[in-house]
Amino acid sequence: MKALALSIIIPCHNEEGNLPALIADIRKVMDERPESYEIIAVNDASTDDTADVAEKAGARVLSHPYNLGNGASVKSGIRAATGDIVLMMDGDGQHRPEVIPQILEELTSHDLVVGARTAKSHAGVHRLAANTIYNWLASYVTKFRILDLTSGLRATKRNTVL
Repeated sequence: MKALALSIIIPCHNEEGNLPALIADIRKVMDERPESYEIIAVNDASTDDTADVAEKAGARVLSHPYNLGNGASVKSGIRAATGDIVLMMDGDGQHRPEVIPQILEELTSHDLVVGARTAKSHAGVHRLAANTIYNWLASYVTKFRILDLTSGLRATKRNTVL
């Protein structure tokens, strides 16, 4: 079986309300592109209908038996991915699928592309304040401006991340 060009991994916990629109928007963007793709929703032991909703929307669903957290969900998705490129996108709807083509374009000249959120897309003022401090500290340590250290919108080559 030939590998797909792109695997879109969506770690999610109790996101039944966000997934139908998110997956539909991803499909709308990707169906206009030449790359083959798959959408993998990693259900991190949701207590709602996240898994069923994601599957009905067209995603392949992996489910954890108990809550392992976002990092474990991303790892599970990467291991299951068949695409040469993996793109991670949070299931809460804070990332716009319309930016996927731009991220893929940037990936042609970079090993990792991270989508930086705006102040409006953060999940509250406390999280925005904490992330601003993290970004400043990371920028100071690396001597490189980091706009969004904790963004869930990332793309890289699968063999690199493995």
